Amino acid sequence: MNESTFRIALLTMTAVALVAGGCSKPPPRQEDTAVVNLRKIVQAFDAADYKLHRAPKNEEELKRFFGESGASGDPEQYLRSPRDNQPYVIIYGSPLDSDGRDIILAYEKDGLDGKRYVITLSRDVKLMTDEEFAGAKFASGLKPSKKK
Repeated sequence: MNESTFRIALLTMTAVALVAGGCSKPPPRQEDTAVVNLRKIVQAFDAADYKLHRAPKNEEELKRFFGESGASGDPEQYLRSPRDNQPYVIIYGSPLDSDGRDIILAYEKDGLDGKRYVITLSRDVKLMTDEEFAGAKFASGLKPSKKK
């Protein structure tokens, strides 16, 4: 094997090793359970809206639609945030709206470390600071009560 052939062989083996090493994918990132829960809540809202032709009026009405939205198990597991161990605050009776990107439908009551997850009328999940949350718009014009 001459030097030129040796270099080509070496480059080929290096390229194969690099490609093979790059093929292994990292495991998929696990989405925060609080985010998953908020998505399940809004999916149940969607199912209720489809069946009832309106948004659910209360928690009991919403619970009926978790199964139809693909959620498994007890709906209660989706209605409590694992981050603050509080029930999510959900504003019932508000229709979902793809233009409602800045209007909060549901949120963590306390959140964690000065931040809380919210979901908007447009179905977008956001992590907001307490300052951002204080200036946010809420479905049906409701404002959360102040912390004591």
